[in-house]
Amino acid sequence: IPDFEQIDIAAYERTSNHLRVFPFQLTRGCTDKCSFCSEWKFWERFRSDDVGHGIDQIAQLKRDYEIDGIAFTDSLLNGVMPRLRGFAEGLLERNIELKWGGFMRANMDLETAKLLRRAGCVLVFIGIESFDDDTLREMNKRRTMADNVQALEAFLSAGIAVRAGFISGFPGEIGRAH
Repeated sequence: IPDFEQIDIAAYERTSNHLRVFPFQLTRGCTDKCSFCSEWKFWERFRSDDVGHGIDQIAQLKRDYEIDGIAFTDSLLNGVMPRLRGFAEGLLERNIELKWGGFMRANMDLETAKLLRRAGCVLVFIGIESFDDDTLREMNKRRTMADNVQALEAFLSAGIAVRAGFISGFPGEIGRAH
């Protein structure tokens, strides 16, 4: 578990709302190999901690440091959807109340998004990259425009704020009729 004893935690609190939000990581790497990204080269394979172990560590951070939230530093929180659902269910079962968010791919249904929101998820960053299916194919995104729209609608309908990343001018995109 990360040790924050030597850090002046108050210096990192947001002054407007005094929320105490700590970084944490449940997984490393990514399950995809997008052509523009280095994550899959850097980490080589997707690795995840045991859900129960991660929840135990988060419970300890909450107890020891009175945290209000977790900013997950994972490259991909929803790399294995049953695992993410198990994580959310575990937080709810153990009554661990905190706000959290992190990076996810555009792969989400409304039921799962609602579960994540009940478990405290308030913000996700999705790498949409493009709404053009040909460009997404060239990027090796394994997502379509329809997948992107469905994920956005699911998160927003569940009350989860979304930040989205886009890549404009991807090679081959310019000049293609839209």
